[in-house]
Amino acid sequence: MIVNGYEIKPGAILKDANLYGADLRYADLEDANLENANLYGADLRNANLKGADLNGADLNGADLRDTNVTNTILDKEKINDDKDLRIQELEEENKKLKATLKVLILRVLLYGVLILSVLILS
Repeated sequence: MIVNGYEIKPGAILKDANLYGADLRYADLEDANLENANLYGADLRNANLKGADLNGADLNGADLRDTNVTNTILDKEKINDDKDLRIQELEEENKKLKATLKVLILRVLLYGVLILSVLILS
């Protein structure tokens, strides 16, 4: 399989490859060299990265759900940076949802008071 001009196969040498946003679902990259590769936003769902070298690779925004990462070499700092960023994004989204929930609760209470007022006055 060819993606962004790179041959995707087990043992592939993809050092410094630009695979930004690439669709790599179900790709078999076992024992591949992906050092310093740009995998930003890549879709790696169900891919096989067993034994692959991803040291220094940019995995920000990459989707690694159900990916085999057995014995994969990963850059802990890059993953932690991405994890911290995602936690921050989730915390911000949580604040927005809480504010929206408060508004909805107030509206429900107001409508309840309005309905009670109408019932009492009728």
